[in-house]
Amino acid sequence: MLLHKKLSILRKQSGLTQEQLSEELNVSRQAVSKWERGEAIPDLNTLISLADFYDINLDDLVRNDCKVDLNNNFTEGPASDSRCDYTQYIGKICDISVNCFRFSVLRNAEIIGVSERWLCFVKNNRLGFVNIQKLSGGILVKKDGTHQRLSLSNPVCGKCRIHVSNTYFGGKSYLLSEITEISQNELTIKTGKFYAKEKFDDISVILMSDRMCP
Repeated sequence: MLLHKKLSILRKQSGLTQEQLSEELNVSRQAVSKWERGEAIPDLNTLISLADFYDINLDDLVRNDCKVDLNNNFTEGPASDSRCDYTQYIGKICDISVNCFRFSVLRNAEIIGVSERWLCFVKNNRLGFVNIQKLSGGILVKKDGTHQRLSLSNPVCGKCRIHVSNTYFGGKSYLLSEITEISQNELTIKTGKFYAKEKFDDISVILMSDRMCP
């Protein structure tokens, strides 16, 4: 698939307009439009940002012979169903569909722990957490994982990125931030010199930046 077609489909799958994507990447809407029409190609730094934004490999984004899985028809695991036994996914590498303005799908995430509210996963050897109530399409099991099963299942303090979504089409991100305190229903987040509190119900995805998994 050609690059401009991938960019158009990935943006639409994420529920973003060209203007919203341009704001996320700090580029003009006209630039996004030209990319998707095949009239221009993003520079290398922007391509890296796009790959990170859509949570895919750079090779899969730019190479014509690499197909990006653009199918959101998940067949395993109901979305946000409290009756589902999510422990069945522990030790499995999965694609997780998330109701999050930044992520439509968390790809190749190895689930290593489950609590009443959170799925704990490893991606690129780093820990992360998905709010079960923010699952939108379900969970697709791809293969068995490689990490040992861990008991970790709830958010932990440390440096991270946090994505908050009140609706699929809106939300905010805390980048280069740190969880400094965890209470029963909310997190305290430090970004630079500023502190904020976010309720668990509003948090979609937490990606730890200083918590590695062996």
